[in-house]
Amino acid sequence: IFDINDDGTMVVYSPTTGQQIPQGLASDGSGSGFSSCAVLWIVFSFIVGAPLLLAGFRGRQLTLGAAFGIAAALASWSVIVNTLDNVGVTDVFLTICILALFVMGFALGLLQLSRVLAVLVLSVLGGLAIGVRIVLLRSGLLVSDPDAFFVNWLIIGVCGIAGSILVVWKQRYGILNGCASTGSFLCALGFDLVINQQSGMSRGLRYLIDRNRFHAVDTVTNGYSPPLTTVIILAVSLGITPAFAFAQWKVFTRPFS
Repeated sequence: IFDINDDGTMVVYSPTTGQQIPQGLASDGSGSGFSSCAVLWIVFSFIVGAPLLLAGFRGRQLTLGAAFGIAAALASWSVIVNTLDNVGVTDVFLTICILALFVMGFALGLLQLSRVLAVLVLSVLGGLAIGVRIVLLRSGLLVSDPDAFFVNWLIIGVCGIAGSILVVWKQRYGILNGCASTGSFLCALGFDLVINQQSGMSRGLRYLIDRNRFHAVDTVTNGYSPPLTTVIILAVSLGITPAFAFAQWKVFTRPFS
């Protein structure tokens, strides 16, 4: 429940207890402008995304390591931003934690015993990357009605499941889609961070994932209104995904083993 104090500040109350919920900074590790954290995420997006987009199918075990690492980083970031209290943590600390988990996931993905699971993870990531970009194309997300917010996640979930079905049905196609889609997503994020800093895809991802009650005021007041350049970057990245998947299919003819 939202209310406005006499001094004009917005406060949040629990609908069940009636107690005020203290609000804090919505830390997400992205930094601000071109701070050290922001630059680090730009570099990370291109270092991991470009090889996947251009030659992920050739990377084999390195590609599977990247898939595990990305999954670990995404899951940890989602959990952390949704469980922080109103005090929060610094962007530097959050960035270090997430990147450390990426490295551990990457190392785990390099192991031969994790190959089958890593292939599935890569394919699911490819599907999720498509679904997330579709949802981020519109201001306030694809389905902006707060009561139907779950539909956005339903769309993303269906895309992720489609990725998993594709790799089970046709492993080569599933891996190609996973490489191209995940790579194009990360490259798009990198370009958008350079052009729009934290007001484009970065803001959209936080708006989509961060449902922390201690960040409610930030979520409501700032919302998500992507600049035109963000929408263009998202659309182009979706459009080039099948093209790069096809290019890798033609160039890398040897089995993914």
